[in-house]
Amino acid sequence: MEPLRKIENRQVDLKLLRDDKKILEIFKRDYFDAPICYFPDSLLKALAKWICKSDQLFLVIAEVDGKYAGFSFGHTLGANSIWKRFARAHFWHFPGLFLVWVRIHFLPWVRNCIFGKPRGMKNSENLDKLHKMNLPRLDRPFAWSPDDPKIGCAELTIILDEYRGLGLGPQLVNKLFKEISDRGAYLVETHVDSDNYAAVRYLLKAGWEAFETTGGDFYIRKTVSKDQT
Repeated sequence: MEPLRKIENRQVDLKLLRDDKKILEIFKRDYFDAPICYFPDSLLKALAKWICKSDQLFLVIAEVDGKYAGFSFGHTLGANSIWKRFARAHFWHFPGLFLVWVRIHFLPWVRNCIFGKPRGMKNSENLDKLHKMNLPRLDRPFAWSPDDPKIGCAELTIILDEYRGLGLGPQLVNKLFKEISDRGAYLVETHVDSDNYAAVRYLLKAGWEAFETTGGDFYIRKTVSKDQT
């Protein structure tokens, strides 16, 4: 467990969570990204237990004055294959996993191609702020590195609304980086949407490198320094 820190006279505690009931509660309430946001309770319970048993899955949480304030979730199972591994390890949940696949891959096609509903609009103000940052560009669309147990993936970081502005984002992602790098990874990478200015800003503040890709999304990474090797 990390030592307690003080921000604006408030105690901040960062820790790796290994309590499946608390993980389940957090994911049910706060996880908004696919595929986890589509998981029914049975799959969420299986995922929470999988995280607790694995030394390659990490859920770091922040507590402010003893109250849960946000999390950062990552792993070293390979960004391209983590959910295939989860499916193989929980094959008896195939019906639920199939329904999740349908919701992710088929329903958006129905919405966009058959009903003609437009995709969500990008935040133009954030796009402008990011453009003015003049970040280095990669001459390719966003892509994860090939799966390698020495490459970590930061899937999602969430700060609850009432705790934003306290600088928890940089602390959470760097705590996640430490947990992953302490287990032998030399690189942790993440994906950020093209208009997510807040995420790019706190990752840069935390010392990560950010690159804009040809699709407009951001490839962001942090490598182990020579002092850590």
